[in-house]
Amino acid sequence: MRNDLKTIEILAPAGSPDALRAAMEAGANAVYFGLKKLNARQGATNFDPDHLGETVKFIHSCHAKAYLTLNIDLNQRELGLAARTLQLAQKAEVDAVLIKDSALLAMMPFFPKLNFHFSTQAGISSSAGAQAAKELGLSRVVLARELSKEEIQAANSIKDMEIELFVQGAMCFSCSGRCLMSSWIGGRSGNRGACASPCRFVWKNKALPDDSRPFSMHDLCSIQQVSEFKEMAIASLKIEGRLKSPAWVHQAVSLYRSAIDKTDPIPVLYKKAQTLGFYTGRQVTDAYYQGIHTGLTGESARLANSELSVSELKKPDVPSKKSIVTAHFIFDDKGGLVITWQWQEEKASVRIPPQKISHVKRAISLGDIFAKLSLPDNSLPVNIELPNEFQKKLFPKRIASVIESSLADFIHLMQKDKDGMVRISIPDKIRQLVTPPKVTANTKNAKTIGNPVEYLRLELSETKLLSSIPESYRVIYAWYPLNKKENQQQQKWLADNRQKIYAVALPAVLYEEDLPAVESILEFAEKSSFIIEVNSWDAWYLVKKKNLSFMAGPGLAVLNSLAADMLYKVGCKSVAVSPEIDQAQLEALCEYGTVPLMLTVFSRPMLFQTRVQDSVPCPSTVEDGRNIRMISQQVGTLVVFRPIIPMDWRDIRNKKIQVHGMILDLCGAQNPEDDLKTKNKTPFRFNYDRQLR
Repeated sequence: MRNDLKTIEILAPAGSPDALRAAMEAGANAVYFGLKKLNARQGATNFDPDHLGETVKFIHSCHAKAYLTLNIDLNQRELGLAARTLQLAQKAEVDAVLIKDSALLAMMPFFPKLNFHFSTQAGISSSAGAQAAKELGLSRVVLARELSKEEIQAANSIKDMEIELFVQGAMCFSCSGRCLMSSWIGGRSGNRGACASPCRFVWKNKALPDDSRPFSMHDLCSIQQVSEFKEMAIASLKIEGRLKSPAWVHQAVSLYRSAIDKTDPIPVLYKKAQTLGFYTGRQVTDAYYQGIHTGLTGESARLANSELSVSELKKPDVPSKKSIVTAHFIFDDKGGLVITWQWQEEKASVRIPPQKISHVKRAISLGDIFAKLSLPDNSLPVNIELPNEFQKKLFPKRIASVIESSLADFIHLMQKDKDGMVRISIPDKIRQLVTPPKVTANTKNAKTIGNPVEYLRLELSETKLLSSIPESYRVIYAWYPLNKKENQQQQKWLADNRQKIYAVALPAVLYEEDLPAVESILEFAEKSSFIIEVNSWDAWYLVKKKNLSFMAGPGLAVLNSLAADMLYKVGCKSVAVSPEIDQAQLEALCEYGTVPLMLTVFSRPMLFQTRVQDSVPCPSTVEDGRNIRMISQQVGTLVVFRPIIPMDWRDIRNKKIQVHGMILDLCGAQNPEDDLKTKNKTPFRFNYDRQLR
C-alpha cells in the first residue's frame, strides 16, 4: 500500500507502436508492453528489442512510465534470453519488469536498477500473497482479477507493497494464472503467452442449449469504482488489451482519464465503457468486485461494424524505423569480388571468384545486378551504394542469382534475429547463473522414468482407497478448506492415518476467507510433523512462518533448473516439474537440475479452476467439437474441470529423465482402483510427444 500516492496511475496496454501512441495521446500514466519473445501475449505485434531504448525514451518524454512484460514460464533454453532481456531493460531504463517465473526472482539481485512486479500470472489472491511478494523483494503485485472489494482491501493493507488492479478488458474463466486448457488441447500454453482461448469455444452440456459458450467470460468494467480505488490508495488501474486495436486502447484510456479527472459524470462514462465490449461482442460486468460469482459468462462473437475509430488521433514520433542493410565492396588480392553485407553489428560476406567474360552480350554489370534486385515485400530495408569503380564491372548473368541469394539469406537470418533476439552482453556472474554445468551424477534425482511409482496423490473423495493400496505408496493428501466441521473431520482423518500420509497439499488458489482454515491446518500439521506441499506464493508465506518442512507442488511447478534452485533457496525441499512440459524441455531440465524434482506421471490435471458457480451444472460432463471431454467438480469454494481421459507417462522409458520421485495423481478419478491397476494401451501423453509453445 502506498499512502503517499498523489494520483492513481492509469496503466495502458501497448501491443504495438500504434497502440502505444494511442495510449500516450489519451493520457495514460504508464504502459505495459512486451518484446518479441517471452511475454504473455505472443499474438500481439510487440516491440523490437533493438529499439527498446528509443521506445522507453519516447514513453518518458510523454511523462509516463514503461513496464516490460517478461511474465511467462521459462524453459531451460530460454534462461539466457531472459537474462539478456533484463540487461537490455536495465540499460534502456525501463521502470519495472513484470515477472512470473521463479528463475527471474533468482536474477533480480543482478539488476539493482530495475523494479520488479509480480504479474497476475503469479496468482496472488490474498494478503498472504502480497506479503510473500514483499518478502521476495518485489515492489508491486498485479492481483488476481476475480477478487471482491474486501479481498482487494485486504491485499492492499500490506505496508510498502503497491497494488495493481485490472479494471477493464477481457477476463479468464479460470482463476488467474491457473489455466491448462489451451495447453491440454494443442500444446499452446496460456502460461507461455500462446493461449488459443478455448474458453471462448462452443461447449456441449445436456443442461445447456446448443451453441452455448458457458466458459466465455463477460468483460471486466470497473469505471464505476474509480473513486473507491482512489480512496483505497490503489497504485495502478490496469487496462487489459494488448491484442486490441489502437482505437480501442485510446477510448479505454480516455474514459478512465475522464473518470479520474472528473470531467464527465460516471453514468455517462459507464454507458460509453459498455461500448468497449462491442469490440468482442461481450457484455461488461463488475460482479467479482461485488462478490458475485454467477451470471458472468455467455456468448462471445464480434459484432458487425463494431470497430472503434479515432479519426483525428495524433501520432507522436515513436520509434518504428527498421535498421538498414548495407554493403561494402572490395577486390581481394586474387581479383575476386568480396561483398560484405551489414545489418547493425552483424556482417556476412560472399566472394565472387574472378570471372572470364567471353561474350559481353551475355554478361551483366554489377550496377545492373543491384538495380534489378528482387526482394520480398516484408524484407528489411536495403540501401546499397555501389562505388563508381564497381558499377560497370561485368559478370556472367548467373552471378546475379548468386548475389541475390546471398543477400536474401543474410536478410532472412537477420529477420529471424530481429524477431526476438536480444543482442547484448551480460556479466559473467549472470552468465554462470543461467548456464550451469551439466549434472553428471545426481543422487537427489536418481530415479529414471518408467520405474515403479512411489508417491500417490489423493483427495477427500478417494480416501476410502487408503485401506487397500500397497504400503509402498507414500500418500500426498490434497486438502481443501471446507466448513469448520468438515475441516475438523479432515484433520481427524489425517491423524488416524498418520503413518500412511507423507504430505498434506495446500490448494493452488487461496483467498482471504481461506486463510484462517489454512492457519488451522498448519498448526495441526506442525504438531503432527506433516510435510506441507505449497502450491502458491500465498501458501508459501503462511507455511514459511511455521516450523514445517515443505515442498513446492504443481501450483509452483517449473520448466527450468534455475526456478527450481530459487524455490529450494526459499525453503522448498523438493520442486514439482510442470505437467505442461514436453520431452525436450524435460530432458534439458533433468540435464541441469540439482534440486530434488518431483514428476507427476499420471493425472487428470485441473484444466480450469474457477469461482464461477453457474457455467454448467456440477457435477456434469462437457465436451467441445473435438471431443475434449471434462467433468466439473465442486472443490471447496471453487469449481474445477478435469479431463475424463488422463495423461499417462507410466509406460515411458527414457534414461535422460531422472527425478527424485514420481507421483500417480488420482484426484478426480471416477474409478481410482482401475487407474491403479490398469494402464491404457494408447495413453494420452499431454505435451510429451509434441512441442510446448
